[in-house]
Amino acid sequence: IDVLIEGARADRISHLLFAYSPIKQPLYEDEYNPKCPKDLIPLCTVNFLDEARPEIIESVRIFKDENISIKLFTEGDPTNTLILAEKLGIIESSAENDVVALANEIVQLPQEELQKNVLEKTVFAQLNSSQMEKIIQALQNQGEHVAVFGTATNDLPIMQSANLSITRKESSPTVLDRAD
Repeated sequence: IDVLIEGARADRISHLLFAYSPIKQPLYEDEYNPKCPKDLIPLCTVNFLDEARPEIIESVRIFKDENISIKLFTEGDPTNTLILAEKLGIIESSAENDVVALANEIVQLPQEELQKNVLEKTVFAQLNSSQMEKIIQALQNQGEHVAVFGTATNDLPIMQSANLSITRKESSPTVLDRAD
């Protein structure tokens, strides 16, 4: 699995590994913390090529020309998000320390530092919904207008917090109802 992960980073390919356990095992350590079952048997992988479509690159360029900041939220590791941000022209280089803020860092910041951090950083990683809402609120407290692109029901809390909620027409009816 480690080889797959390193290959994905190098090739900009996402791999989804399907596996099963012949015995029933708990999927959570407690109510909120998932854990990976032991002794999984791999079944197959599905590979996704991460590509930046030209119309998205052009939209990002227009936003930058208009001095509109783009912030990226991810629940996971920032690696793939940094690669995508660089491909789209959102960041110039993937110097992680300059552009990334991790959830465990953000929750420890006093309000004044948080306000500064949310303006300076571009990628916010390993976040849950309430942490995303906190970042949105910190931006709004500084007079920023926040638009959020959400596509799934787990995006509803941040869509509710934003000044403008955007989604795709293929999104679920609940998400479509929330979007502006």
